[in-house]
Amino acid sequence: MKKQILQLILDRETAGDKKDIVEIAREAIKGGAGWIQLRDKRSNDGAILRVASRLRELTRETGSIFIINDRVDIAMASGADGVHIGQGDLPCKCARRLLGNDKLIGISTHNIKQAQTAQEDGADYIGVGPIFKTRTKPDLNAIGLNIVDEISREIRIPAFFIGGINLSNLNEVLTMGGDSIAIASAILKSYDITETTRLFVNKLRETERILVR
Repeated sequence: MKKQILQLILDRETAGDKKDIVEIAREAIKGGAGWIQLRDKRSNDGAILRVASRLRELTRETGSIFIINDRVDIAMASGADGVHIGQGDLPCKCARRLLGNDKLIGISTHNIKQAQTAQEDGADYIGVGPIFKTRTKPDLNAIGLNIVDEISREIRIPAFFIGGINLSNLNEVLTMGGDSIAIASAILKSYDITETTRLFVNKLRETERILVR
């Protein structure tokens, strides 16, 4: 059985500038987030690398996985554990040649065909969504819950379900067979990041215990 993991999408746009983004990651890790993905599409390269280097230090200290969104070069420069790429980004095989076999490569997918292709191309994991409509990616339509069941049955590599998932609808994803989730807004916009993360993680662990039985 695949281990259930919470990945925090540390999206700069969603997080805003009121709080140090590295401190947000620290609070989420304290709440049980096992993976941290930095997604910053607005800062310059130097600023992204500085934050990435600090996050690499934090995640190394806490034993967490650290992923960079899109930027293979920043992932290499910061020593991140891997990179997450979209359908329009550098192909998986090219990213693999640059990063090597010891780094993780994740790919965003929106249907079963893309998921199968990502698996065949050697991705270590996939992101699947948006399951529900999300403010983080307003240009994308929700693909619905049926994909969760389909992915869970057809795909062997780990899948993180993403997009509009919150504490109210999480059980719908888990009931359909979701094993891991990626969260941005529901944690980044919460009043207490550590506690909100802990609530998500507890729900994942409870489902894991039920499945083990």
